[in-house]
Amino acid sequence: GTRFHPSYPYYKYWSEYVDYNYYAQTYSQGYDSPPGAISIGPACPSVQIVDCEFGENFTFGNGGAADVYSDTLFARCRFGGNQSEISGGAVFSDAREFRAGFAGALAQLTFDECSFLENEANAGGAVYLYNTKATFQDSHVVGNLAQNGGGLWLSDTEVVFTGGSIAGNVASVYDAQGGGIAAFGTVLTVADCVLQGNRAEGQGSFGGALSLYGGDDT
Repeated sequence: GTRFHPSYPYYKYWSEYVDYNYYAQTYSQGYDSPPGAISIGPACPSVQIVDCEFGENFTFGNGGAADVYSDTLFARCRFGGNQSEISGGAVFSDAREFRAGFAGALAQLTFDECSFLENEANAGGAVYLYNTKATFQDSHVVGNLAQNGGGLWLSDTEVVFTGGSIAGNVASVYDAQGGGIAAFGTVLTVADCVLQGNRAEGQGSFGGALSLYGGDDT
């Protein structure tokens, strides 16, 4: 994967690397717009993205930095200031359609020592997962914003989040769900993790840190 110099501020990413990612989509607005930075389609074997930084990417569709439909490892990656007009401010994965014609188990996403800082979307400010398996190890989800699932939006998914932190995320509309995590019909395990300062704002909102509905949660 591409490796950006970690000392560059995000405005450098915008001016030097990301202009095309934004402006190329002005004529293809809507659900089928490409992701802000990368797309990993189905049936890609064992993708590994290591020591990369995704800053200030934007899409009118899903996945401000990446949409992912194959087994993928993100190791020591940083996602900062990415935005989706729909779902998954940084990362989006919804296997319902893309894996329908492919045999085998659901896609497995692994985030090892990754950080998600100040990303934004309508659902899943940092990450949106539907019908996908994921593991977060010693990762930090901080200061992300969405209408629902300020940090993570999970549905019909199996997720293990171990170590790290989920802090300062916001679900921001009336009847908002899950400032930190909104999970629906999901097998969710959260262990040895700091959950602090997450908020579900607006009248009728609930689950400042976690909003769980259905599934199997520990």
